[in-house]
Amino acid sequence: MEARNADGSFAGQDAGWTEGDMWAYSFDVIHDIPRLIRERGGNASFVKSLDDHFDGGHNDHTNEPSHHIPYLYALAGAAYKTQERVRQIASSDYNATVNGLSGNEDCGQMSAWYLFSAMGFYPVNPVSGEYVVG
Repeated sequence: MEARNADGSFAGQDAGWTEGDMWAYSFDVIHDIPRLIRERGGNASFVKSLDDHFDGGHNDHTNEPSHHIPYLYALAGAAYKTQERVRQIASSDYNATVNGLSGNEDCGQMSAWYLFSAMGFYPVNPVSGEYVVG
């Protein structure tokens, strides 16, 4: 995935993004995750791309475009990986101090992610009325 300039040319992999990068936005098709999984080669291939995202150091939980990404494992048949990633993010990016959030609260999204995750579910597509168990 790559952003475009006003003249239609490609902007380069590091340009044109807001609060995320090409890695985060390549998983930001929340309105049709089943098709995203199919387009990425099916469950096993999709899980590998999620592993590459996380293991390659590309996940940036400090902003909203990446908050749903660990829950995508569950939608590709690897719920145990959702659980592992969510626990890791919750323990590394949140704590009970004045600086206990890793990013800008943006009207409650950082704390909402934590609360949903602590309860064990998350609205990957916030307008669908459906939740993913994690």
